[in-house]
Amino acid sequence: MAAEQMCSQSTRTPDIVLLGTEWPERALLRAQLIEEGYNVVAMDAWPIPEEYRRPSMKPRVMVVDLTGLPEPREISSRASCRTGIPCSGR
Repeated sequence: MAAEQMCSQSTRTPDIVLLGTEWPERALLRAQLIEEGYNVVAMDAWPIPEEYRRPSMKPRVMVVDLTGLPEPREISSRASCRTGIPCSGR
């Protein structure tokens, strides 16, 4: 599924953008975060859509699972710099 199809259609600024190629892990983490009250947008591909890089829609944090992503070192080093969003990855 394309990243654009996985993004929430909500106009509310997400608290967290969750990036990971493995849907079971991504879905479980997203469900847990939503249950804890966070607005979460999950996607399976880099780069994140332009919509979430606009100042009015930037999430508070981005969580990245580098497993299965092409060029994980590049994504890891560029995630925060390119988006301006604090990033946590594994």
